[in-house]
Amino acid sequence: MLEKNKILSWMDATLLESKNDQFTGIGSDTRKDLHGKLFFALRGDAFDAHDFLEKAIDQGAAAIVIDKKEKFEELKKNNKTVTTFLVNDTLLALQNLAHHYRKQLGTKIVSITGSNGKTTSKEFTAQVLESFFNTHFNAGSFNNHWGVPFSLLELKPEHQVGIIEMGMNHAHEIETLVKIATPDVVVCTMVGNAHIEHFGSIDKIAEAKQEIYQFSDPEGIRIFNIDNPLTKKMYEKFGLNHKRTFTFSELNSQANVCLRVIDFTIDGLTIDGVIGGVKNKIKVPVFGTQNITNIMVAATVALALKANPEKIWEVLKKIKTNWGRNQFVQSDKGSKILFDGYNANPDSMKSLLENFAKLKPTGKKIAVLAEMLELGNLSDEFHKNIGKQVASSGFDYIFFYGKPCEAFAQGVALAQSTAQCFVYPEFNQEIITKIQTLESADSLICVKGSRGMKTEKVVQGLVKTFPSK
Repeated sequence: MLEKNKILSWMDATLLESKNDQFTGIGSDTRKDLHGKLFFALRGDAFDAHDFLEKAIDQGAAAIVIDKKEKFEELKKNNKTVTTFLVNDTLLALQNLAHHYRKQLGTKIVSITGSNGKTTSKEFTAQVLESFFNTHFNAGSFNNHWGVPFSLLELKPEHQVGIIEMGMNHAHEIETLVKIATPDVVVCTMVGNAHIEHFGSIDKIAEAKQEIYQFSDPEGIRIFNIDNPLTKKMYEKFGLNHKRTFTFSELNSQANVCLRVIDFTIDGLTIDGVIGGVKNKIKVPVFGTQNITNIMVAATVALALKANPEKIWEVLKKIKTNWGRNQFVQSDKGSKILFDGYNANPDSMKSLLENFAKLKPTGKKIAVLAEMLELGNLSDEFHKNIGKQVASSGFDYIFFYGKPCEAFAQGVALAQSTAQCFVYPEFNQEIITKIQTLESADSLICVKGSRGMKTEKVVQGLVKTFPSK
C-alpha cells in the first residue's frame, strides 16, 4: 500500500488534487485494470501516456502522476479529476519512488545481469530460493529503466528476497538500475555479443556489464563467473579483495560452486560437482548444456544467502524452463519441437546448435531460425557464420527468415552439406506448409530467433493449441 504523504516526499511532487490517500499499487497501461492504483504518465518512443489520462481514470486509477500541468487543467474542464501529483519528470519520479519504497523494506534484493542467460538464471534462482524464502521476482524480462522500478514496487513487506533482472542497451544503464535497486547480492552471468550494435565491441559490453559490481553496495555480496574471460576480469577487479565474494565455475574446483555436465539427453542434464563443499550427482530436467551456467548462478545465490547445500542439490532436481526458453512441445503430427524464441544472439544461437548437433533422432532433423536483432553492421557476418554452423550440425532441412537471409544462405552454401535450405526475408506461411509435409512423429524440430521476430508463429502453425506469451 502506497501512502500519499510518502509519495509526495519520495517523488518530490506537488499535490494538485487530493481525493484518495492510499493506493494499492502502480500502473502505466490503460488497457489493464487500474482500480485503486497510481497511474504514471510515462513516455515511449511512439506514445505519451499523458494522452490517455481520461482512459486511465475510466479504468479505475485512484491517482495520476504527470509532468504536464496543462493536462490537469484539461481534466478539470471535463470533470475527470483524481488525486494528482505533478513532478518534473514522470520516469525519474517512478524511479525515485521505487528506490525509497525498496529502502523501507527488509527485503534482500538479488540483481542479475549478463549477455546470455540472465532471464533463465533469474527464473532458476527464483525456483530454488522459493524453497527457502518468501520470494518475489519480476515477470518475463521486465528489466529496464521502467521494469526494474515496477518490479521493486510489487514487493510486499512479507517478501524476504526479491530477484531483479537488469538489462541494458547502452553504457550507464546498469549503473542507474543498481542505484535504484541498491541490491544486496549482484551477479553477471557472462559477457557475450548481445547488443553489440550499440557498443561496437565485446570489451565495451563488458565495461557496461561490470557496472553491476562497480556501483553495488561495498558491503554487499558479489558473485562471479570465473570461467568466462570477461567476467573473470571483473572478479580480479571487484572480487578478489572483496570480503563477501562467491564464485562459480565448471573448471575450477576451488570455486564455491563447481558443477559440470557429465551426460546430456533431450530430457535433461546429468550434473555432478560441489556446492558449498557438498558433493553430489543429479539429473536436472532442462535441455541444453549452456544451462549449467544458469544452474550455477541459482545454486551460488542460494548458497550466498546461507541456504543449506544439501537442500540446494535436492531443489535443483525440480527446476524447469518456462515459455520460449528451451521449451519442448509436441507438434500436431507428433514431432518434438524445441522452442527457444525468447531471445537470440550469436552466442546463444551457437550454443543451441552445438546441443542439437549431439542429438541423433530416428527421424528428420529440422531447423527453423529467424534473424538475430541488434547486431548492426556485423549482422551479415554473424548470420553467415550461423548459416555455416547450422548446415554443419546434422540438420536435414533448414529454414530461415529475416533481412539477412542472403548472408545466411551464403553461410549454408559454404558448409557444402546435403541439407536443403529455404530462406525468406520475413515470416512466410510457406514455412509451416513445407514443414508439415516433411515432419513425422519421430522428427526433431528446433525453432529459435530474436523475440522481435515472433518465432512462436512457427510453433503455433505446428501446434494449434500453443499459447501466445
